[in-house]
This record gives sequence, structure tokens and C-alpha cells, in this order.
Amino acid sequence: MALEVDIAPLRALEIFYDGEKLGIPEEALNRAERKRGLVLPEKIREFLLNYGQLDVNLGGYRVLHPKTMDAVKIRLSDEKLHDGWLIAETPHEYLAILKEDCDQNDPSLYLSNGPEEADDGEKWNFESSMWTVRRLLTSIFVNSPGAHGCTSICDDPKYMQQEVIKYDEMLDDSQKKLVDIFETAKRPDQCICWDSEEKKFVIVVLTPERDFLARFPIRTSIQELERIFAAEFLEKQSGINYEHSLALIKDIVMFYEGERDEKASLKLGRYYKLAGFCCWKLKNLQGAGKWYSKAQKVLERNLKNALDDCSALYENLGKLNLEQGKSEASQQAFKRVEQLREFMETNEDPRKKSEQILDAAIKANMNGDYEVAIDLCNEALEELQKEPKGCKYDIARCQQIRGDARKKLKSS
Repeated sequence: MALEVDIAPLRALEIFYDGEKLGIPEEALNRAERKRGLVLPEKIREFLLNYGQLDVNLGGYRVLHPKTMDAVKIRLSDEKLHDGWLIAETPHEYLAILKEDCDQNDPSLYLSNGPEEADDGEKWNFESSMWTVRRLLTSIFVNSPGAHGCTSICDDPKYMQQEVIKYDEMLDDSQKKLVDIFETAKRPDQCICWDSEEKKFVIVVLTPERDFLARFPIRTSIQELERIFAAEFLEKQSGINYEHSLALIKDIVMFYEGERDEKASLKLGRYYKLAGFCCWKLKNLQGAGKWYSKAQKVLERNLKNALDDCSALYENLGKLNLEQGKSEASQQAFKRVEQLREFMETNEDPRKKSEQILDAAIKANMNGDYEVAIDLCNEALEELQKEPKGCKYDIARCQQIRGDARKKLKSS
């Protein structure tokens, strides 16, 4: 068992999200700093840029968006008012920082219960507190939505002592011990530890009334993964990292492959298709073909179900219009039934389906996209092999086009 005791909250977040990031755009932060004279501690700035839009910053403890960090006046013991910024909130309090302290490594934060009504408008009253930037980021991590629902808590003193001894026996003399946290830390306080063997965070929570240990594993939600992927792939105009995008898709696919509803199935087909596209861009044509084949099976299965439903719908609509004496509307509905059935037959007929694929291959070959043409020919041949006896001519033609594309690719 390898335990890292009292790790920094930003390191904990890097472990929790496995290096993935989704933060406030740097341009937005720079604009707030430039236009409003906003000054932030380095660690708060790093947190916003890397994790500001992830679930960890959507709980009761959070750093505010730079646009909502109001300038405030903070009265110190010298009775003078000092410039500060409102930077965070907890479920019951607001936290501000002195502008003059922002260059410190772990500056103190000042606490307020919120604005109060005054003759000249709202007034903020702040007081000294035990809060620092590190403690704030620790609380944000410990109380994040990702930790809820999968946390085990131990508050039995005897059992907790055994756990502390067990952990500390695995550490050498050069490493910080877990027992030191219980003996020297001020209360209330929280401490993040990382069990790299069990792949779990061990949180020490110290209160005046009682102490306890909490454990929770790494668990990035599917919603977060999709938001990270969207920022990496869907929302970018250029400079897409296709290798990283593919890695994200694989994680997302693992989730949707375990779901059984139709909505999940459609999303799965979409992500298979996107994985194929990423492989194509990475020149992994064999991988692209495999992903596209998976997408084809999923999307066609959903397409057939949708076509069946649509066909039944228009058939009933035609009968309903007929009963109501709406002959023209009835004919249009029955005509739509015929169109859908014709499309379904084409989609299920290997020969007709291969003709559509082969037409695309011919165009690709003419445009000089020889690798694409070869892949399409392979796809068409796969369809034709389903009924090879009646498709001998089509198979030969497909092989001829593929051979021509290979020859041109070799000489290009």
C-alpha cells in the first residue's frame, strides 16, 4: 500500500481527472484582469484555467467566475479599508482576498455572511477566518459532486486508529505520516491523501467534535467526459488532437456499451463513427474501418426500427384519412409508405447497397483519394460476399476498381 499524505489539492485534481482539463477560457480571464484590474493568486488562476468548468467547481464550495468577482473593501485591525476581491463561496459564506496578498503562496481569506442593506446601498462586512487558498481548494475537492455517492466513511475511533497504523507502517521515515495529521493539525481541517495502490483518495476530516476518514475512487462522470470531448473535438475549428480525442471516445464508449436504451444506442453509434473519423485522420485506415463497421451495425439497426415505426405511422395515417373522406391526404400517406418500404428493401439488398458504396469508390478514385477508394471497395466487397452467387460480375468489377486504385496509389 503506497499512501501519499497531505497532497496539494491541484495535484489531487490532476489525479482525479487523469490529466483531463476543462476550465474558464484564458481569454476570458485575461479580459477580466485587464478591464477590471482583477488580480488573482497563482493557484486560484490555475484552478480556474484547468478545472473551472468541471463538476468539481459546481458544488456548494466553488471559485466564482472572473466576471462575478466583485471588488470589495475589507476592514483590517488597523481600522482602514483595504481593496479586495470576492473570489469564492461556500454553502453559507462568501470568501474574499486582499488585493495586496494575491502574490503570496497561500494567502489568507476573509469571510462574510453576505451583503447587508445600508443607506448608500449594499455593504459587505468581512472578518478574519481560518480559510486560506489551499484550504478553499481542498474543500472544493473534498465536497465535489464526484465524491458524493461513492464515499465510504469511517468514524469509529478504534477502527480508525487501526487504519492509520496500517497506512503508516507502509511508509518509510522520510515520508510524512498520517498520524502526524491527527496530532498536529488545527481543527477544523481537512487533508487529502492518495492511495496509489487501491486507486482511492483518503480524506482526513478533523472537527472539534469528532474525526473521521473518508475514501472515494476516481470517478469522472459521463457528462464531464462528453463536455471535455466537445471542447477538444466538436468546438474546435482547427488544431484538433485526434489521438487525444480518440482516447476520450474510447472512455465514453465504455459507458454507452453498458447501457441498453435506444438513446444510448444512438449515441454509441455516433461515437463509433467519430472514432472511425479520428483513426482516418491518424492514417490508421484499418482501425477506421473497424470503427465504421461498428457504427454501421448500430446505426442501421436503429434506422430499421425508425423506418418500421414511420412506415406503420403513415399506414395508419392513410387509413385514418380514408375514413374521414380525405382521399388526397390518404394517397399521400400510402405513397410515403411505399417510399419507405422501397428504401428499406434497398438498404437490406447487398447488391443495391454495394452499388451505392461502389459509386462513392469510383468518385474517390477519380479524385485521387486512392486510400479512400480502396477502403470503400473493401466495404462493397464485404456486402457482395453475403450473396456471392448472384453477384459475380459486381465482385469482379469491384476488384478491378480496387486494383486500379492500388496501382495508382503505389505510383503516386
